Amino acid sequence: QSPKRLHDSLKVEKAKELLCVNEMPIKEVADCLGFADQYHFIRRFSQLEGLSPARFRDTKMARARSESHFAEASFESLHAPCEISR
Repeated sequence: QSPKRLHDSLKVEKAKELLCVNEMPIKEVADCLGFADQYHFIRRFSQLEGLSPARFRDTKMARARSESHFAEASFESLHAPCEISR
């Protein structure tokens, strides 16, 4: 792995954290990580991850909502009143 690719991979890993933790605009993520512009960031992220930053964020957010809903449903079922048949 070339030094440039390693450096970009580290920046993309940090970008993934930023994309998941907050709703920072993609342009701000690109600026924060030192990419020349958001288009360069989107292109490089897509090359390394196989999907755009926006698609990555949407996928992660949908998965988090789904897991949150599942966890709530599981918690509710644990605390539901028990019915005893006689």
